Amino acid sequence: MSDMILLVDDEIDLTNGIKRSISPKIDCDVLTAASGKEALDLIEAKAVDLVLTDISMPGMDGLELLQSIMDFDDNVTVIM
Repeated sequence: MSDMILLVDDEIDLTNGIKRSISPKIDCDVLTAASGKEALDLIEAKAVDLVLTDISMPGMDGLELLQSIMDFDDNVTVIM
């Protein structure tokens, strides 16, 4: 099983661009989410190791997402 990275930002072009840039260079699966809710759904469904998230997003912001992730699994590394 490879490591899994989750990119979270409401700017979909940005997350897709980052995914295209890093995917060929690393031996990890890279997922994207356009909202905090979508990110939490992915984290609950898959074994995510690292989350790279924007702080400023509509609905659930990055700080709320961080708290929700830590409540679910405090072993997930989150970079904001």
